Amino acid sequence: MRYKSATLGALIIIVTIVKMVLIIGSPKLIALSNNWDFIRTESCMGLWQNYGDGTAKTDAHLKAPVNSLVLDRGVKMDQCVVSIDSAFPYIVSRFHKVNDHVDFHAIGYLRLASVFIALGFLLSAARGSKQRLVIAAIFMAIFGDIAYLLYFNTLYNEFSDFLGVFICTASLWMIWTGSTKSIRKSSLTLMAGVFLICMSKEQYSALGILFSVVGALLLFVRLRLARLASGLLAVGVFSALSFSMINQSDFGLPSGIKLANITDAVLGEVLPYATNRDQALKTLNLPPECEKGIGDTWYTPGVPENHPCPSLINVHRMNLIPLFIKQPKTFFYPIRDALWHAYPVPDHHYGLFEYPGDADSLRYRLVKATSLTTYMNRLPKMAFRWIMTVAMAIGVVASIWCLFTIRRTDKYGSKLLWAIGGVTLFYVMVSSVFGDGIADTSRHAILWPFGITVQIMGTLLFLAERFAVSKSTVRAELPEVNHVPAG
Repeated sequence: MRYKSATLGALIIIVTIVKMVLIIGSPKLIALSNNWDFIRTESCMGLWQNYGDGTAKTDAHLKAPVNSLVLDRGVKMDQCVVSIDSAFPYIVSRFHKVNDHVDFHAIGYLRLASVFIALGFLLSAARGSKQRLVIAAIFMAIFGDIAYLLYFNTLYNEFSDFLGVFICTASLWMIWTGSTKSIRKSSLTLMAGVFLICMSKEQYSALGILFSVVGALLLFVRLRLARLASGLLAVGVFSALSFSMINQSDFGLPSGIKLANITDAVLGEVLPYATNRDQALKTLNLPPECEKGIGDTWYTPGVPENHPCPSLINVHRMNLIPLFIKQPKTFFYPIRDALWHAYPVPDHHYGLFEYPGDADSLRYRLVKATSLTTYMNRLPKMAFRWIMTVAMAIGVVASIWCLFTIRRTDKYGSKLLWAIGGVTLFYVMVSSVFGDGIADTSRHAILWPFGITVQIMGTLLFLAERFAVSKSTVRAELPEVNHVPAG
């Protein structure tokens, strides 16, 4: 059985690596096109796109990815959003001179190397081949899907969130199931994952803190490792606060992003579902004149130039909680809308191919055909919404179960994976619609396929556990055979 587990785990890893190399190493880029967000990284180091078709280097270029980065050192700190993910293009740029062309592939391969390092650490910490098989499956869940591979050769900051979530899920599962060789090593790896999540994008900071809280509870309550638990909590809180302090949102691009996002979320999604708009505005401490802007988004003509509710900039997401309690529709209806817009991934308005012929290439068709998102994208909207709703509900129930059984050692960890998958789904939906509104939900909530896959893995582990229990029960019920000596 150990040989079969080791073989299957190795096969999963090899297949996933092949898929990664096929997309990352495509001679012409197969990647997510720039929806304008590249500017957050480009402006920090003066590494800009030169599209060659008249498009300004600060503009979006949705029709196709273009491998045309130029290191002109034109730094614009007022446009910069500092992220740990910027380390990848920064390291690559250090090997170039001013006005040199920088290949996106170099950034993609550096990210690939970081994935290999993380995978190596996690596999070396696992106690046996069965545990390594689960880690291989978690690895495949995120890095074997075309939806995530499209981010490698880009300047989107989501990659570090993907890597961090992979590390946190695998590390937490090993600690939970007692399948790690070293609690200290797995705890330090979990800290690294939390750091990556919290320092990558503001949207995912709370998710990183959540991983650190769960890990700290596990280390303290079950294992009585107070120092490691405190260290893990400190990493989560310190990282999230550091990211927020570094990227102060009261000037430059961060300020504009903050106003745009809160406009899309509150005016565009939340307040249109308020049954009592006057009460809703009072709950959010907004003046009555803001009512005329309800239903508007940042993309409504005239809003950026003449905002209908400038006071909105002072509304914090936590201020929405009292409104959700008083008027539940303002919470549940936007979530419903998010589920309608969460797929397909990637959204059809993104160009994916530098060379259009790659859409029919064997490498792309092979990776796409072996990705979960390909088949989830084909579901009818109602079926997709119900699957996601049930998955989130399972996550809530499993989370409660894990909380009340945290002192027990769980050899399989199926409920933990149900909890992680469901909570991740719920988190990305909530953080997407209440963080950025309904625009581009499929990209903002990009971790939902990972959540579904992890829950499928949890189900397989649950079935394996039930089979093992029934097998041992049958053995226990078999009558003993007394061998009578011959003669």
